[in-house]
Amino acid sequence: MGEMEKLVKVVKLMAKTGLYFASCDGNYDQKEKDFLEAYVSGIEVVGAIDEEMKKSVYSAFDKTYSLDEIVGETQEVVEGFDADDRDVILSEIQKFINKVIRVDGCVDSKEQEEYKKWKAAFGLD
Repeated sequence: MGEMEKLVKVVKLMAKTGLYFASCDGNYDQKEKDFLEAYVSGIEVVGAIDEEMKKSVYSAFDKTYSLDEIVGETQEVVEGFDADDRDVILSEIQKFINKVIRVDGCVDSKEQEEYKKWKAAFGLD
């Protein structure tokens, strides 16, 4: 798998993860939506991304996900990287989730609960 394909997989995973955490409290706020769209549109800055890759990333917003799906896909994506890169990616996803659940100015207890479960799945504090 090429570097750009790996990057697209990570960005798509981030979009799905962000969407899950933004809506797990039952309220997918406009600030959350704007934040996620701005994040995903930033992929074009990274380099040669073709239309198909872009569509693939944006399609992540077309469905709802469970925490199990997010955890499973995260494990799948990070398997393609060495241990150091895996740690960096998980750390970045963790920071990203933190931003997503705070962007609407209110951290819901359901968001906190799901975030704890996500961290536990990867042995993070």
